[in-house]
Amino acid sequence: MKMMTGKKIKELRQMRGFTPRRLAELMSMTAEELKQIEAGKAPVTDELLRDFADALRCRPDVIMDYNAKPKIMFNTVEDGDRVSVYLITNGMKCSDVIISEQGSVVVKFNKDKD
Repeated sequence: MKMMTGKKIKELRQMRGFTPRRLAELMSMTAEELKQIEAGKAPVTDELLRDFADALRCRPDVIMDYNAKPKIMFNTVEDGDRVSVYLITNGMKCSDVIISEQGSVVVKFNKDKD
């Protein structure tokens, strides 16, 4: 598990454009400590996992690669004559939104997560 977590941290760091030195600074650790974690040679505690998630702007389960299956949930909020629908995904990116003249909405997502 720690090996996969370390690889995911490295992958997310690179996707976010952080150098090892910059992420280490954000995490208040040395670049060598980060290198050990990314290589799977040092464990990632629950506290570190939360801190990495904050620094990498993602949820902890993304680092753990926990939710492999795409999920979409929605929540409807009514405010007077206005209704808002919130779509919540586990990392999938919206690729297209189509609104018909009748008001129906189609939202397309890429299955590839960040």
